[in-house]
Amino acid sequence: MVTYDTSYSASAKADYIKQRKLGGAMWWESSGDRTDDKSIVNSVVDKLRLAGADQMDNTLNLLQYPSSKYDNVRNGFPSG
Repeated sequence: MVTYDTSYSASAKADYIKQRKLGGAMWWESSGDRTDDKSIVNSVVDKLRLAGADQMDNTLNLLQYPSSKYDNVRNGFPSG
């Protein structure tokens, strides 16, 4: 996997978001992110929470395409 972000650079981006009062952060893909304290996603979330962003949307983002012509998409991307 190739990445250019670290937990440090992600925290710096969170500072940029806070300073400019932007609406939030996003990632194209995060399945390769770490699961420990050096996680890029958690670095941003923690930094924004420290800034008082306690109104973070925690809604489950579940997309469904029951009419897709692709079996894996129509079936919810089952593993296996």
